[in-house]
Amino acid sequence: MDWWRERQKSDGPLRDRVANLERQVSSINQEITALDQKVSTLMAAQDDVDAAVAAVQTVTSDLTTAVANIQAEIAALQAAGVTVNTAALDTAVSALQAVDTAVQGLETPPPAP
Repeated sequence: MDWWRERQKSDGPLRDRVANLERQVSSINQEITALDQKVSTLMAAQDDVDAAVAAVQTVTSDLTTAVANIQAEIAALQAAGVTVNTAALDTAVSALQAVDTAVQGLETPPPAP
């Protein structure tokens, strides 16, 4: 039995080291879990940004098309000699162009490499 007690005494520092390593591994695992949660949050936020970008691009396209169509209608009316006062429509088109310019200004350029 003496050999067993001697073995336990000599294994004590080894057990302490193993226990310390187990605590460190547990701590690292907790940090990895926390990082994984943060990455998931960031990915969800990126999905929201991507959806907003798609919506803005759709509106930009729609506005660009609307401006072109309105300008074509005005030109057609003027070419046909219609004497209808289009000043309000011209103003509306200008406002629409301003909105289109503002929306295009929201586009964020890709980050520099």
